Amino acid sequence: YISVEAAKYGFEWKSIEDIWEKFNEEIEELKEDLKKKNMQNAEKELGDVLFTLINIARWYRLQPEKGLAYTNQKFLERFEFIESVLKGNIKNHTIDELAELWKKAKENLS
Repeated sequence: YISVEAAKYGFEWKSIEDIWEKFNEEIEELKEDLKKKNMQNAEKELGDVLFTLINIARWYRLQPEKGLAYTNQKFLERFEFIESVLKGNIKNHTIDELAELWKKAKENLS
């Protein structure tokens, strides 16, 4: 991590609360750019959000790659459940129907 190297030189957050505050600030900036449809800035702000989340993970000794891999796998399993229930015919169903099946997938695969 870049932030790990920076911290070695004393460029480090004072507290986890400071990082959470920064995260909330970055989220608001992202939302504002999206609202203004300023996609170039929004993309940069998204990077800031992700970078700040990585710092949060570092402070809690979490591994973001593992968390993302877990979420990706969980999503794929739930989506495959929906596909199997609908026999691959997903496009012909409303988002409400799909959301209901998503809930069932969560219950069955948790």
